[in-house]
Amino acid sequence: MIYVPAGFITDFASIPWFFRRLFQPATGRHRRAAIPHDWIYGTPDVAISKEDADAFFLQGMIADGTEKWKRNVLYGAVHHFGDSSYMPRTPAAAAAIAAGRE
Repeated sequence: MIYVPAGFITDFASIPWFFRRLFQPATGRHRRAAIPHDWIYGTPDVAISKEDADAFFLQGMIADGTEKWKRNVLYGAVHHFGDSSYMPRTPAAAAAIAAGRE
């Protein structure tokens, strides 16, 4: 379970303007999965890897009934192009992530 603090500001998904008719950021079924994903990406002291954050996003979209083609496109976008948005982890968080992979 992931708890996002009250007051966290999200854009629901960083979707380029030319795709917004297909992927409506604030009203699409993916929006509930996007909130914790955005929070994980932007919170350096959270011990969750980018790969796990992306997998959580995908599972959330499946649970919320996002159409398969949409969730595959959205997951592919964050998986392949989200590196610049994933903030580097603090040393403690990075160590916890590494310890979980041993």
